Amino acid sequence: MKSIELLSPATTDELDELLARYPGTPLLAGATDLMPLLRRGVLHPARMIGLHSLRDELGKVEDQGEGLVIGSMSDMALLASHPTIRQRYPLLAEAAGLIGAPQIQQMATLGGNIANASPAADSVPPLLVYDASLILQSSAGTREIPLSEFYLGYKQLALAPTEWIRAVQLPLAPVARGFYSKTGARRAQAIAKLSLAVLIGTSGSGIFRVAAGALSPFPCRLPGVEDYVRQLLQEDTPLPENELRRHLAGDLAPIDDMRSTAAYRLRVAQNILCNIMREVGIELA
Repeated sequence: MKSIELLSPATTDELDELLARYPGTPLLAGATDLMPLLRRGVLHPARMIGLHSLRDELGKVEDQGEGLVIGSMSDMALLASHPTIRQRYPLLAEAAGLIGAPQIQQMATLGGNIANASPAADSVPPLLVYDASLILQSSAGTREIPLSEFYLGYKQLALAPTEWIRAVQLPLAPVARGFYSKTGARRAQAIAKLSLAVLIGTSGSGIFRVAAGALSPFPCRLPGVEDYVRQLLQEDTPLPENELRRHLAGDLAPIDDMRSTAAYRLRVAQNILCNIMREVGIELA
């Protein structure tokens, strides 16, 4: 590995100044995603910006009554154990607790998991069904963007070269039953072959949200299946299982890779969603 200049801002203002001077410089948070890339030579930047001095400021969970603001340097161990997250946003806590070994969870950050833009990012599907937004910062100030609009394509982000993720904003969670399912070589400590996060509200609430990981070029909500199910639930008619599977397939673009095949991913996702519907008492015809 060649020598890399490491810059270490002591404040967020200094971070803004460094990114204004060196736009697009990789940020080093927990390093659980970046270090393997550096070792393999996939990533070879001239310099990196380390964020460890900012962990106290950016590693907090702030309860705003109507929702939460989670700092981007919050680690997965904190998210998995935080009582407010476990109570109000249990799918996020569950997903965080399945990311790597305990040692990895102490290092891996929420901002890093989002910004790495892996299709299999475990934390992102739960954040999507909770309608999370991102607070982005640069020397020009801050702006907020829905997480659902942050991914533009595979490893493509709606993030300017001088911007960084300051925090994740979660609105008040709806009254709904939640489900998170991750399929991998093992239940934990493995990259997901696929994952699904689902929120289903009480009868007549109109709440039905599904987000998927490792089933498309980036984690995303599934509007086709959401609209289809919401319409039929309002009509209080049984859901044709074959149509539910067809709409789910229409929202997805799984690939064949070293961990699984596209056909396997799609079939398992369809089975999981159908089983969830039956578990909440929704009749499938």
